[in-house]
Amino acid sequence: RLLGSRSDSRRSARYTIDTATAVLTKVGSTGVGHPLNALVFRKDGKLIAAGHADVVYLDPATAAHTDVMDVGSYSSAGDLAFDATGKLFLSVVSGSGSGQPTTLLSLDLAAKTYAFVGQIGYKDVYGLAFGPDGIMYGVSDFSREVFPIDLATGQGGAAVGFTGGT
Repeated sequence: RLLGSRSDSRRSARYTIDTATAVLTKVGSTGVGHPLNALVFRKDGKLIAAGHADVVYLDPATAAHTDVMDVGSYSSAGDLAFDATGKLFLSVVSGSGSGQPTTLLSLDLAAKTYAFVGQIGYKDVYGLAFGPDGIMYGVSDFSREVFPIDLATGQGGAAVGFTGGT
């Protein structure tokens, strides 16, 4: 099942997406008072979302949220990703608006703590994913580039550009 998010400046809702027709069906509103811009499933099926400084669990059937933790003065840049060991990472910014430098944090949901990994070195990193090679890759909407990320330093490596809309 494919899930999506749609937000305005005050709230966020979850949708299922029909992969054959691209039709959206609203599951429900999250109840969070601002947009959530990052979603990831944990291996056990738990859906985790982030937006602004909040990290929450979402019920995929109803979209209801449960608060988990916040990341202080940081704000979610737009993605969460788990490595093969189950460690969770979040791309964040310190400011607001587009064109902000992006930082990588690691999150410990059980302890409700986060750790600074490092400055990625790219702006507007809205996408994080691990490749089959075990390397984390980031996507910068600002520079339209895909790049590897060093998990020891948080630094983005040599980039490959892409074209097209977002």
